[in-house]
Amino acid sequence: MKRLILIFALIISLSSMVMAQEETPEPTSPDAPRPFLGIQFDPNDEAITIQVLPDSPADEAGLQDGDVITAINGEPVTVQTIRDVVNSFAVGETITVTITRDDESLDIDVTLGERPTEPQITLRTPPINMHGAFLGVRVNETDEGLVVDEVIEGSPAQAAGLQVGDILVAINDEDITTPESLITALLANIQEGQVTLTVERDGETLEITVELAPMMRFDGRMPRDFMPPFGEGDHNMPFGDGFEFRMPQQRIVLGVGYEIVDEGALITDVLPDSPAEAAGLMVGDIIQAVDGDVVDAERTLSDRLYAYEEGDTVTLDVLRDAETLQIEVTLAPVSRRAAFELPGTDM
Repeated sequence: MKRLILIFALIISLSSMVMAQEETPEPTSPDAPRPFLGIQFDPNDEAITIQVLPDSPADEAGLQDGDVITAINGEPVTVQTIRDVVNSFAVGETITVTITRDDESLDIDVTLGERPTEPQITLRTPPINMHGAFLGVRVNETDEGLVVDEVIEGSPAQAAGLQVGDILVAINDEDITTPESLITALLANIQEGQVTLTVERDGETLEITVELAPMMRFDGRMPRDFMPPFGEGDHNMPFGDGFEFRMPQQRIVLGVGYEIVDEGALITDVLPDSPAEAAGLMVGDIIQAVDGDVVDAERTLSDRLYAYEEGDTVTLDVLRDAETLQIEVTLAPVSRRAAFELPGTDM
């Protein structure tokens, strides 16, 4: 199952752990459940300035976005050591997290949860300006299918009568079984402005017509319950240990969010003022090759772009409305800040 989560791998030196020996918990067994805190931060920052994953132990304990973690159980932690420190505890243990908030030092007790093996996925259409369409549901991928976990108040989905617990089966008679297929189906019907959903509810199959609304701004920043891909992201990484390590500033070279489909890389987001926007790439385009090298699930767009540097010009084979185009793009860095300031909207 593809994860719409952008995670940056952080290699931590074993020698960087600094804990008082008498207060260091015994390492957990390799077979034991791994602890889950539920924060994300930039490994390139000096301070551990966090964002909090929703419904996580950190969230439930009262940690907030922008808090700076300085210690755990009284021992100082850094961006290099915090992961190992948290992993040294067991699921269910309560740790005291020392934070700085508004220039005040606070101690907050957090009971560690178990790392999710099948984390709930909140599907959101990316900020795709006027080309976008807004449905307004939160879904969870289960063995039964895509189950509606939340219907956004005031959304087209609510107006059409979608309910929590509904199972989404098809859009315009096209089967949807995965987050990827749901995204693809919605993007394919953007221009029509409405879709017919096939829904299972209490053992009954219903056909529900939904009038899609234009993209809407919510809180003016990217949603924090998933990080959409930004060109060099890896979509297939799991939640890890309850940490989410973000890419460094100025790391993006193309400026698109994408999802792997059979035909290539389906563009779900074009960042403003990016090389992709300047070249005319659009949401719904499918990038099939970079300089003639095929883009697919095994050799992703990220993989293909990795070999290039700032200032390089690449030719992209792009599928748009059943027509194949060749589009030249000159790669350049794009600020990560611009990505996180894009509005998040629910699909």
